[in-house]
Amino acid sequence: MIIKKGIVIVLSLVSGVLMANESFTYRQELSFRQPEIKEIMVRATEHELAKYDGFAPANWLTGTLYVGIFECYKVTGKTFFLDTARDWANVSPQKSIPLPYHGDAICAFQTGLDIYLEDPDPALIATIKKEVDEHYFVERVPRKELGHAYWEEESRPLRGRNIWWWCDSLFMAPPVFPRLSQITGDPKYNECLHELYWDDVAYLYNKEEGLFYRDHTYFDKKSPNGKMVAWSRGQGWVIGGLVRVIEFLPDEDPMKEKYIALFRDMINRLLALQGEDGLWGASVNDREWHPEPETSGSSFFLYALAAGINMEILDAKTYLPPLVKGWDALMNCVRYDGKVEWAQLEDGSPNKVRKTDDISYTQGAFLLAAAQVYQLNLTPSKYKKIMGERERRVVFENGYLNPFGGESIAFVDAYKKMGKYCLARICNEEGNSGFALYLMPDSRGLRLFQQTLGRAKCVDFSVNSPALIELATEQTMAVYPDAKGFKTQIHTPWASGPKFTGLSGKITDVQLGRFPDGKIALLYKNESGFVCVSTTDDSGESWSASKELLQAERFRTAETKEGLFLVVQKKAGLFFYNVTENGLTEKSKITAEARMLYDFEAGSDELFSVVFDDENGVYQYASRSAASSSWSLQQLAPVGTLLPDGYAAGATIDPEDVTQVYIASDLNPKTGNPNGTRHYQMYKAQVAQKAVSFEPITFDFQSDNIRPVAPRNRSAAFREMVVWHNGEYRSAEDYDLDGHAFVEKK
Repeated sequence: MIIKKGIVIVLSLVSGVLMANESFTYRQELSFRQPEIKEIMVRATEHELAKYDGFAPANWLTGTLYVGIFECYKVTGKTFFLDTARDWANVSPQKSIPLPYHGDAICAFQTGLDIYLEDPDPALIATIKKEVDEHYFVERVPRKELGHAYWEEESRPLRGRNIWWWCDSLFMAPPVFPRLSQITGDPKYNECLHELYWDDVAYLYNKEEGLFYRDHTYFDKKSPNGKMVAWSRGQGWVIGGLVRVIEFLPDEDPMKEKYIALFRDMINRLLALQGEDGLWGASVNDREWHPEPETSGSSFFLYALAAGINMEILDAKTYLPPLVKGWDALMNCVRYDGKVEWAQLEDGSPNKVRKTDDISYTQGAFLLAAAQVYQLNLTPSKYKKIMGERERRVVFENGYLNPFGGESIAFVDAYKKMGKYCLARICNEEGNSGFALYLMPDSRGLRLFQQTLGRAKCVDFSVNSPALIELATEQTMAVYPDAKGFKTQIHTPWASGPKFTGLSGKITDVQLGRFPDGKIALLYKNESGFVCVSTTDDSGESWSASKELLQAERFRTAETKEGLFLVVQKKAGLFFYNVTENGLTEKSKITAEARMLYDFEAGSDELFSVVFDDENGVYQYASRSAASSSWSLQQLAPVGTLLPDGYAAGATIDPEDVTQVYIASDLNPKTGNPNGTRHYQMYKAQVAQKAVSFEPITFDFQSDNIRPVAPRNRSAAFREMVVWHNGEYRSAEDYDLDGHAFVEKK
């Protein structure tokens, strides 16, 4: 059961455990300590150097390793890393490059360029500059100078897809170019990069999946589960290379934002595929195929995550939680001596991974990630400051609060004062509904039951408090807000109480409110589509005969000290009424442009607010003061993609601040563009006289957030409280949803 702004919803038995936002565990705190990270950097480096007996050859495996070693120097200042990288860069890379177009052949020169930018030595860059100048500003590429070409012609035009035809190369070669531009001051290297890089992206990037093919031979291949073959390390090569390009492109380069946009798209897609263990498998999009963790791809992804936060191109509040989860898991794959286990060996596609496997490029990718995590200097107090005081909790599991059957959530402190006040028996075979709850001045509740979506037969129920509701013979769970946040209780059935027989037939949209004289009004829709009213002055022991008011598609009620008010959605638009025992008085028409009415509230300052969406797919906000006869309309944000049932993802007004609206959408409300997560997210809109500001409040990469509800009468201790559905929604009878809530104390 959960208590809404006028409704108590009863759910089947679920766990009563409440889950708050996870803070740092002790192990996570240890894994982010800078001294521990620096120590594991040294051990990981020494472990790999020991394999080469003092001399590591120059190739793409060691090129990746030494890139990571130098990055450790940049963030720690420890000369061990600089000396190790310089010794190798001065000896290992060749004085000429036999295959200058092949990405693997020039990867080893990245470290020399990095060291040059720290300590200029012309010898470090002479070979790579000469080879790039001679070979990357020509019209055609001889096949014999490429190596491993997939094409048979003697030569081809110099295009990205002809020379960097496999996704690994987007790490090996592109970072060389912005470094040469920075060193020489000549933008031609960046201009060359842009032409080559984006031609290759157009060739290898699957926009629908948000992932890269390894090469053209995978365009039509599928995993055993029918999915695109998306190699984890291949995605890692791409996104790792993106980081190393973006960090050296000047801000004035008009193409920089395009690289950043691709980077964000990839990060968001990869986070949607992050495993429950915090890591990714060898097949990044099909963990069932290869369920083992894979550390080379995972290291690159965490490197990119941390680097994006450090470069401030990723929002820390959004992206820190998956980073914390992933880094903790990755550190658990590192042996005491620095060996990074679970590394897929040399390959070009997903394959089996063994715990004991390790290899140079994985050590290098891990060092890149370690360097960026070290730079974050993330402590528990810093994490808490970034994430804020807002706590996210699970308040019910496997349930759905139908937002169209009544009002929202009520907040009550004094539940123990409740007596047995309201009993009902109402039969419906179908319809949208729940329990209607009215909060009496002394915290008593007045409730009526209406069947929810045909799942239950006619039932009797009795009530001792908003937290204790009986539904048929099932055990029920109660989730309700109290002075400390939310509580969950499990209750067994009680005996049926007296029956309320004042209503019959199919009714929907049960809502309750109070007239100025103290009588309680029950409003509902009958099977003919009329809004009806019945009243009680004895806490529901007896009711007046029902009176039909008007026909409507939907309606919402709000109460002020001046009376009970109604907003009605009809084909002609939204209308505002004053409700009395004798009928309605039309006050004004709000708008003709309404498709779905979501919420209606009256603020403490007599400000009326309505939120709805229109036929153009836009959330709209209407408001008027008690002294005004006209409504002010403000556009909030695009609705976005409709849910499978044809409705928007939902909106609700905060009853404690009617200028604050929560909306759910798969679009960014500021830009109207997709939000990048491929899921519906929750946004808080603050409506001012001339503008609307937005704050994203969920950042889920693997589930939707829909149909929010803001509690009424919440404790003064809370600045914010909102409940919504998290999971997958297919219809009102077919869903995998939990109830989540944000609670923020003042």
